[in-house]
This record gives sequence, structure tokens and C-alpha cells, in this order.
Amino acid sequence: MLSSSELVNSLSLSEGMALLGVLSVACLSARWVVRVPRTDNYMAVADSLMLAVTMIYGIVAGVLANAIFYLVGYWSATRPVAPDQPRTRHLWNDLQAAFNMGAGAIYAFVFGHVFFMTIPDGPAGSIGAAQLIIPVVLMATAYFLVNSFLTDAVQALAGRGTFGHLWLQNLPLVPLYFLASSGGAAVVYLFHAVAGPWSYVLALPILVVAYYAHLFYNDKYEELSRVHKQTLEAFAFCIDAMELHTDFKHHTSTHIQRTQVLTLGLARELRVDETTYEGLRYASVLHDVGKISIPSYILHKPSRLTEREFQKMSTHAAVGAQILSSIDFPFPVVEIVRHHHENWDGTGYPDRLKGTAIPLGSRILSVADCYEALTARRVYRRSLSRDAAVAIMKREKHKFDPVVFDLFLEVIPKLQQELKSIEVRSLTEPKEHRDQKRAPDVVGTSKAKTLSSSISEPQQEIFTLFEIFQNLGNSLSRTDTLTILASKLEKIVPFTTLVIYLAEETTEELKPAHVAGEHKEAFSGLSIEMGTRLAGWVAANNRFLYNVHPGPDTMALSEEIKSLYANSLLAPLVHEDRRLGTIALYVAGDERFTDDHIRLMEIVSNRASIALFNATRFEETQEDAFTDRLTGLPNSRFLYIFFEQTLSEAKRYGEPLSLIEMDLDDFKSVNDRHGHHTGDRFLKEVGRILKGHMRDADVLVRYAGDEFIAILPKTTYEQARQFSYRFQDAVEETELDVGIGSMLKVGISLGLASYPAAGQDLESLLMAADKSMYEDKARRKRRRGGTPAAESYQPSLFESEELQSQAKN
Repeated sequence: MLSSSELVNSLSLSEGMALLGVLSVACLSARWVVRVPRTDNYMAVADSLMLAVTMIYGIVAGVLANAIFYLVGYWSATRPVAPDQPRTRHLWNDLQAAFNMGAGAIYAFVFGHVFFMTIPDGPAGSIGAAQLIIPVVLMATAYFLVNSFLTDAVQALAGRGTFGHLWLQNLPLVPLYFLASSGGAAVVYLFHAVAGPWSYVLALPILVVAYYAHLFYNDKYEELSRVHKQTLEAFAFCIDAMELHTDFKHHTSTHIQRTQVLTLGLARELRVDETTYEGLRYASVLHDVGKISIPSYILHKPSRLTEREFQKMSTHAAVGAQILSSIDFPFPVVEIVRHHHENWDGTGYPDRLKGTAIPLGSRILSVADCYEALTARRVYRRSLSRDAAVAIMKREKHKFDPVVFDLFLEVIPKLQQELKSIEVRSLTEPKEHRDQKRAPDVVGTSKAKTLSSSISEPQQEIFTLFEIFQNLGNSLSRTDTLTILASKLEKIVPFTTLVIYLAEETTEELKPAHVAGEHKEAFSGLSIEMGTRLAGWVAANNRFLYNVHPGPDTMALSEEIKSLYANSLLAPLVHEDRRLGTIALYVAGDERFTDDHIRLMEIVSNRASIALFNATRFEETQEDAFTDRLTGLPNSRFLYIFFEQTLSEAKRYGEPLSLIEMDLDDFKSVNDRHGHHTGDRFLKEVGRILKGHMRDADVLVRYAGDEFIAILPKTTYEQARQFSYRFQDAVEETELDVGIGSMLKVGISLGLASYPAAGQDLESLLMAADKSMYEDKARRKRRRGGTPAAESYQPSLFESEELQSQAKN
């Protein structure tokens, strides 16, 4: 072994040139690196030459050559990366450059001493291959230990994992690569002993072949890994689509794509180790595979899950882990998937782990998955804004790792930008067979290719139809039925404006009962005669029209609006030969409807027709139940329901509420003298007059016989008194011709009561109003008997006291 003082003097010109030559070749090939499979370690092919320099020229030459080689290797890592290079490009850092240079020198110093302490004494040419085995193995071991110690220690200090975990991930492949490099160095050493200082040239072809062979192997390995990963992604994509996370109509990305971007972005910011990072790469895609065991009605339920439904849903993490456990992942995928719903405070599932007992990968995925779930559209709600999602997560921050969550809040803007780069994955639509023998029940030409399609569309279709059938079946309100129908149609059939025309029974005209989408006000004023234009023809003939220009229906609109619309789809609403109306979808632009759209509209229009027919019949029945047949006014049954609702609002908002009870004076004599027919005519006229003096929010009820009750929301006692004056004057001025020039006139007595002074419920207020009314009736009788009285209604003693009490309050 050459000493440091003898190095320069001992080298001949040829040996010196050979040393510079091998160093130059090593530095030029510094970019030739191979990745150790299943790790994030890279080995340079020229490592064998640098080991050989130390073995041949001594420790001093090895230290200098390795320092230079490692510095050049770091510099080359900061250069643009060639397409065939697996490494990523790094940014130059002076401190890191100094570390690499010093580390190279330390490696040569350590493995050089081990080699020279174990090699047998004797001339270089006398040492055979068998005598090199033990020194080379020990040299490789020393090289691996010092290299892995320095590298893993620095990474641990940088927060990329614990030292023990980082060191263990090197096993067993990395030591074998160091042994292979040392074996290559031994070949160069033996060549030098036989052929002289330029013999390293003979070893270069072997190193080049070894490099390209390994590169070929790595390419195949990466290709198989990529196919494996893509297979798993395709499986996860199907699960994701079945859960209706993919919304192709609104051109949003899938849940798994968005979750992966958020998860890996957060993992990079946390500088996790390579094993955890690769585990998250798979787990973020596969974390919901266990939902294949969850019933569809639970996954698609649009409302809050029951306790038992949630218990079933909570099994998906454990089931997913069981499914994935059959795959021998080299990364902690199974444990990340199993525990991604564990909470930091120990309230999660399936194992109720707490704090750092939860794997780091699961803690990262938990935050990313929660944020994505809040900001993405779901079957039970629309997507939330970033601020709204963050606000919810902050309220629930006890569930997340504080370090992970705080960093997530800092990098959300950056992650949001990454989400915008996601491309939507979709499938092309297969061609459908059309049976020419089937008679067409629609008029129009369908689009040859679908607007947008994916594997999720059958599930989306089933779920939306289920929602429509369930909600329409539960509604007996025509208004609610129309609202539900419009909101659900938006999910499965495209439109710019939706108009649901309903037929008027008396005029046989179609008028918009519900309008959704754009230009609502313009379409709300349309009126189409049954059998005319598009909507009228569809309703009259019980036939569909689609992909036809909507000009006949939109001709009454302004030029600016009607010029926008170029296509339409119209479906009839007919049940039991009763023509109820038409569903019209008007589309702006070149959008065309497909056979799927027509098929769905056939199903929906049939169910909607039944629902609207039932709702109409129910409302007619309801109207009869709550309406007085003679006057057309609400009856006493309606009074009790309406008053309870009005009183509840008055209590909630602290608003006044007044009630006026009215009774026609001596009305029995009218029936006795002129007959009940005349009495009925007079009651109808009185009801009409009283109603004409009331506001839209007020309600007039025919209570019983010749009694009426007016309910005046948000009306004080004093305001109600003003109404009572108008009521009495209007009724007393009313004259009804009963024949032979005879005119009938009747007076009316009134009683007032106001909430809360006169009572807290309807019964109390009616008693107070009734008492007040009979006091007024008695006073009016005295006046008719000749007692001087006021010109009109005067408050009774009870009313005066109530008014004074209210004024004081």
C-alpha cells in the first residue's frame, strides 16, 4: 500500500496518466446510475472504478478521487435529466455539495483501510482472485455501513423518517449492490496486476454491458409495476364510479384522483420517507375498495345514515384491508388503508387507535380524504367551498394529527393548484343495436354519439331514477312534485331551460306551472293552446318530440332570447286519458339528445304523470275539505290549522296578531221572510265584500252559519279596530235586491281580540272576541231601540280596558 508521502513520487508518468484517465472516465459516466429496486437508493456504475482506484493506488489517491467523483456526481444530478435516466433533477446547494464531497472522501478512507488491513502481504501481482474474496467482501460491507449510516442519519434529521426505519428499508438489496460494485473493482484490480495501468479499459465494456442490462431490467420492472398499479387503479376507478363520485356532466375529476393529488402533495410537504410515500401512492387510490361490500342503498342514500347503516359503512376500511392483504405490497399499503378512518383522539374506526399509534400514512390520508369529501359533490349535498370545508375541519381538528393538519392548512392553496391539473378519465360509448321492427313512439333523430359517458352513468341513472320515484311517491303536493321533478331531471338530461306546462281545465290551455334554468321570467309568461305548437301537439297526441327546433314554442319570446335556443325535447304528461301537460326541455347551442335521454324521459314522464294526477286529485280533495262550499271561503277546519301556524310565527318573532269575530244582526229573520235561497245569496255577497277589504296576508273564514272570522297577522289591536270600522260600514251599505223593488240590508256586530293581551291560544282569543262581539250586538240593539249612540262601532268596556293595557305596554 502506498503511503500519502510516497504517492506522488511513486507514480510513473504512465501510471499518473492512467489514474487521471480512470478518474475522467468515472466523472464522465457519473450520470450513469441505476436505482435499487423497492428503494430510493441509486448506485453509480463508476463506483467500481473508484473502488479500484483505492485498491490500486492507495488510500490517499482513493480519498482524493472519491471526493472529486462524488462532487461531480452531485453536480450532474443538478443538470437536466435525460429521458432514459430514472433520477429526478435536484437544485444545487453548496452545503449539500460539501457534504457529498466529504462523504466520498470518508467512504474511501474507511473501505480503503479495511481492504488494506485484510489483504495478504506480498507483491500486487502475486495476489490471486481467491485471496481477494474476503477483503472485497469486508470492503463492500464497510462501504455499505458507512454510506447508509451517513445518508440515513441526514435524512432522519431532515424529518423523512426514523433512522432505524430508513436503514431497514435498504435491506436486503442495497448491500448486494455494494458487493457487486466491489466485485467489479476486484476485476479491475486483477486486470491491472496482469496488464498494467491502462488495463481498466478492458473492464469498461463489462461495466457498460452491466449498466444497460440493469437498465433493461429496471425498465421491465418499472413496466410491470406500472401495469400492476394501473390494474389496481382501474379496479379502484370502478368502485369510485359505482359510488357516484365521478361527475362527468359537470366535468369534475374522480374522488380517487383528487384524493391522491392531495395526499401525495401533503406527503411531499411533510418529507416522508420513500416507503411511506409509495405506500400512500397506492393507498390513496385503493382506500375505498372496501365499499364494494357496502349495500348500494347505503352508499347512495341522500340523507343522514341511521346508526345501523353507519355501523355497516364503518366496516369498509377493514374490508378493504382484507381485500388488499392478498397482494404482497412492498409498501405499507394495507395498514394505511385499514387505519385511514382512525381519529387522533381515539374515536375513529376500525381499531380506535389514538395519536402516534396511527400510522403516519393513515394520518396524512385521513386529512386529504376528509377535505376532498367536503369539497366534492355528493349524492346528499352539493360541494362546499374551500373556506367552508376548512371551517368544518377546524371544528373537528381534534380528529387529525396536529402537525399534519397545521401543515395542510398552510399548503391548501398550492394543493388546489395541483387539483386543477387533473384530467378526467372517461370511457367511450359502445354502439347500441336498434330493432327496426319496433314501432317508434317518439319523433326525432337521436345523436349518433353520446354527449359524455362513463362507467358511472348506469349507477347514476339508477340512483337518480330511484330518487325521483321515491320522492314523487312521497309527495301529494303539486308544487313539491314539480320542484322535485325539475331538480332531479337536471342530473340525467341536459337542458338550458326546463318548462313544465300544465293544462287549465276550463280553457284547455297549457301554461307554465314550473320553470327552471335560464330566462325563467320570459318562459313563465307563455301560453300554448292544446294541440298547437310543439308543447300543445305533444300533450294532445301523447307523443314525444326530440331534437327539433323549439321555434314554435319560443316565437312569443324576444328575438334576443329565442335566437339562443336551437334544440328541444318534449315529453307528454298523460294519465288515464287525462291530458295533464308537457315537460319541455329547451337547449341553447348545438347540444343534441341521445337515445338514452329519450329512454329516461319516457320512464320519468310516465311516473311524473301518475304523481301529478294524484297530487291534483289530492289538492282538489283537500280544497273541498277546507273550503266552505257556499261562499268559497276557508271553513272552520282550515281556521284551526292556519291559526296555529300563524300563532307559532307570532310567538317566534314577537309579532302582533289580531282576530275579528263578526255576526250578522238578526239574520234568522232574513231566512224566515225571504227564504234560505236569499239568505245564501246575501251570505255570499257579504263574504265577497269583507274579503275585498282585506290584505293578501289576511284570511277570512266562514266560521258557522252567519258568523265570519278574520285573522290579521302582524296587526296590532288599534290597526284591527280600523279594519272593523271598514267592515261594518261596508256591510251596512250593502243592499241586495230581493224582488218587487225591495232591497235587503243587514247590520253586522264585531268583536276584537289580540295576542297576547287577550289570550295565548285560539280558544282564549275566540272567547274574548265572542264576549266583545255580543257586547257590541247588545249595544247596537239598544241603539236601534232609540238610545242615542255613536255613528259607528264603539269599543266595549272589555275592549277599552284591553286597549288601555296595550297602550301602557
